[in-house]
Amino acid sequence: MQSYIGVLVREKLTYNVDQSWKKGCLNSANNKWQQYKAFLTQKFIFSKRDKTEDLKEPPTGFGITQDDRSSFVISSLSDDFMKVRDEQKKRRKQKIYPHRMSRKGYARFADKIADELCDDDEINRAIMWKKGRVNMKAMS
Repeated sequence: MQSYIGVLVREKLTYNVDQSWKKGCLNSANNKWQQYKAFLTQKFIFSKRDKTEDLKEPPTGFGITQDDRSSFVISSLSDDFMKVRDEQKKRRKQKIYPHRMSRKGYARFADKIADELCDDDEINRAIMWKKGRVNMKAMS
């Protein structure tokens, strides 16, 4: 369902959702839309900031029109956007203990640790917190 919502967001399609699912679907669609815009901004705008002629052409295969592309580039390179971006970069650098569990979350991470430790007892929250902030490559 999550990948389908991502496709709907990227393609700007409409979808009728039952009222009981509406809030969750809209939250998911919002997250997917933000991730998509961040991906486009990083890959096609900030990586080509010095090459102004490359910024004029929209990327192929993404369903972006020239008008949408122009307004997106202008808003992404505006002073207000750059100010907010720099503030967020500073905040991100200040984090001492970054969250490194990706989509797994604490529940599935606890199951994985329980399998590794072979303990019958419940996993201590402190252990979960520490192991959740270790680079996954270091744990393998």
